[in-house]
Amino acid sequence: MAPKVAPKADCLKTRSLGKSSITEESLRDMVRRGYIAAGAGRAPDPDEVVAHPEDDEIMVFHHLFTAGLRFPLDPIFVDTLRSCEMYLHHLTPNSIARLSMYLWLSKTLNFSPSAEHLSFIHKVHHQPKIVTVRTAERTEVDDETQYGCYNFTYKDLVSSPVTVYKN
Repeated sequence: MAPKVAPKADCLKTRSLGKSSITEESLRDMVRRGYIAAGAGRAPDPDEVVAHPEDDEIMVFHHLFTAGLRFPLDPIFVDTLRSCEMYLHHLTPNSIARLSMYLWLSKTLNFSPSAEHLSFIHKVHHQPKIVTVRTAERTEVDDETQYGCYNFTYKDLVSSPVTVYKN
């Protein structure tokens, strides 16, 4: 199985992202390009700088769509995130491209993709980002972000023990 990566227990929630550049017009363009279905997404309010998703919503960075993210998600995509204890907002465009490449390869070579197969040659690579946030006590502290900080990289299979089964 893929290595479990748990977020730090003492980290602050870093949901202040600044104003979004997504407008209703750019959302229509995303529908036209096939990134999302019509009516399946919404642009944040123009003055919204802190993410406040509803119970049935997730926040997605539009750069992930240009990297290959599409909705609805393939079940293996969801299984992979669960097995690594990751969420969609943790992913970078490179991690979306890596997962998309794996799914494309599985369809091209006609094998059943799985989170276990993916984790055989990939490992989760944590790329921490440090930002300055304001605490409830109005003091500024440096902390790690909760978004865009994980990628998948190839394992070093040369030094990894591999068992070969012969018939």
